[in-house]
Amino acid sequence: MEALVLLVIFGGIAFAIAHFLGWKRQIGFGWSFFFCLFLSPIGGFITTMLSRKYYDPNPEPSTSKKVWGWILIVFFSLSVIGQFMRIGNGLADAYAYNGLFMAIGFVGLGIYLIELGNGKNFNTEALSKTDE
Repeated sequence: MEALVLLVIFGGIAFAIAHFLGWKRQIGFGWSFFFCLFLSPIGGFITTMLSRKYYDPNPEPSTSKKVWGWILIVFFSLSVIGQFMRIGNGLADAYAYNGLFMAIGFVGLGIYLIELGNGKNFNTEALSKTDE
């Protein structure tokens, strides 16, 4: 029961960060919420705040971001496989699940960096608003 209460609080904090900060930045609500869930609200907050504001110019295509994205995907995909093997072998403890969530979060960060390296702006709905 306590775990469910903590999960609801954790999800509420993640939603608040994504709603109040993510939509004001090029990262958008979806990616901000993803990072808050899988990298913890602190990691999601840092990632969201490092993103450009929505009215800044779109990022230039960057090869280094794509390379770092692929490095993260390859390395942490191996970690995801390892955590699944650990859980499958009956070694499922809090560290295995925590490691699995963090690895999924870093694979998502790699995908985000590859798309960002292509010059993509994820928050297209904020660009159509002119109230701020």
